[in-house]
Amino acid sequence: MLRSLFISMTLSMVGCGRASSPAAPAQRAPPAPAADGRWLATSLEQFDADRVLALRGDRALVVTALWATWCEPCIAEMAELEAFHNAHPEVVVLGLATDLPSAGAAIQAVLDRVRPSYPQAFLGGGEGPFLRRLGLEWDGILPKTIAIGDTQLRLSLPSPVTRATLEAALAPYLAR
Repeated sequence: MLRSLFISMTLSMVGCGRASSPAAPAQRAPPAPAADGRWLATSLEQFDADRVLALRGDRALVVTALWATWCEPCIAEMAELEAFHNAHPEVVVLGLATDLPSAGAAIQAVLDRVRPSYPQAFLGGGEGPFLRRLGLEWDGILPKTIAIGDTQLRLSLPSPVTRATLEAALAPYLAR
């Protein structure tokens, strides 16, 4: 009985080529601000690693910046990420707020003050599981900027991140 249960569970986990095999996450466009360019914390969606990976689509790269309202270096880096985003439209840049959605007023205050034009969302599931899914380790330090490219590129960039350091680290993936 236990052996047949184990075999059944094992076969269902690997999929056995059945139609019930897990499908790749659906590719969706990155989140967008309201028509006036303002991000509303109340409308931010939750993103996990699989959803971030699906954002890449046919683009070479996704740069994901984990930030928190209490982390001044995170907020300071947003201007550099904005400059990189504006210079490299071929790259998806995504800000992920690590605060709980219940911190909406504090998140809104940051978004209103900095006014990033690159997509914003909530990090779902926590930093550790997010980074482990990408094959990286969580060291407990914010800001944390991650570059996700092909299957070989999963890079945690050292802080502080600037447009220049992003361009230098990611040169092979940027449009010429």
